[in-house]
Amino acid sequence: MKHVIAMGMVVLMSTLASSSLMAQQSYRDCAVINDDQERLMCYDRLNEQDKKPVPATKMKEKVERERKGNSDFGLEHKQLKKDERMSVTITARDEDAYGKWILTFDNGQVWKQEGSDSYFPWQEGANYFVERGMFNSFYLAREGVNKRLKIERIK
Repeated sequence: MKHVIAMGMVVLMSTLASSSLMAQQSYRDCAVINDDQERLMCYDRLNEQDKKPVPATKMKEKVERERKGNSDFGLEHKQLKKDERMSVTITARDEDAYGKWILTFDNGQVWKQEGSDSYFPWQEGANYFVERGMFNSFYLAREGVNKRLKIERIK
């Protein structure tokens, strides 16, 4: 595998070197011309070959992207990501053999308690929410209560 990559690099480098040598040679051909007007026309022809027109649509997209990119400069860290928090209704709450809660939500998702918290204030009909934590962790919490339960999604 290393030999194939090395051979590919050699071919690529030789192709790039030959194209740059051809470009240098054509500029040298122009430099040899003694007449000022003809030499200038030779350089102009070489430059016109190098220039390729940029399609107008690509140019417009680039300008719009630059304009849009600058409009929220410096605000990235202040904007919340979408779906940082999800409101849920608990339809089933079971305890496994190890005393950890297994929760089923109204949207069909099943979550399991991950932390070792022994107490969580459950209340029938309360508004619960799942919020995103650091390092791809999730927490179940209830509105108005300063306690949360670390959970992971099973289904």
